[in-house]
Amino acid sequence: MQTLILGFIIFFGVHTIPSLSIKRKLIDRLGKTAYLVLFSLFSAFGLGLIVYGKGHAGFIEIWSPPTWSRLAPLFIMWPVFILLSWAYLPCQMKKRLRHPMLFGVILFSFSHLIANGDLASILLFGAFALFSLLKVVNARHQSKPSEILKKSFIWDFTGIVIGSVAYFLSLKFHQQIAGIAI
Repeated sequence: MQTLILGFIIFFGVHTIPSLSIKRKLIDRLGKTAYLVLFSLFSAFGLGLIVYGKGHAGFIEIWSPPTWSRLAPLFIMWPVFILLSWAYLPCQMKKRLRHPMLFGVILFSFSHLIANGDLASILLFGAFALFSLLKVVNARHQSKPSEILKKSFIWDFTGIVIGSVAYFLSLKFHQQIAGIAI
């Protein structure tokens, strides 16, 4: 459990930096490329610790999810993958939603919270849900909608295709990815 918590501290600590004044100081001192490389390395390291820590955390049942709740992620994850795709494409949905990645993480987290009642899962998915909710609320007050090409509706469709392919691949390989069969 300590590895999982250390992963949280590193991952969420690194992801808090962009909303602090220290980001500008780090970029000025290190340069933008070095800052991005370090940001990515620490993020990946924190995420790796989270995945490893979750996989090796003892099972401590907090509540027993109802049988139907195991189906929630099956239905909710399809739009999650589409939202994640839109986060990286110059599409109209990015302009409308402003933060499709955060909304995708929120849906991902809640769908998995419904289906899992052990302590490590509650910490994992609860932390990502709470962090993403706070980022959405904070970002709504600070950011302006991004500029998107006028005829980018094709990118909306492309995001649906990419997200759908990723969703079906995740169904097929969930055991290998998460260590848990669907």
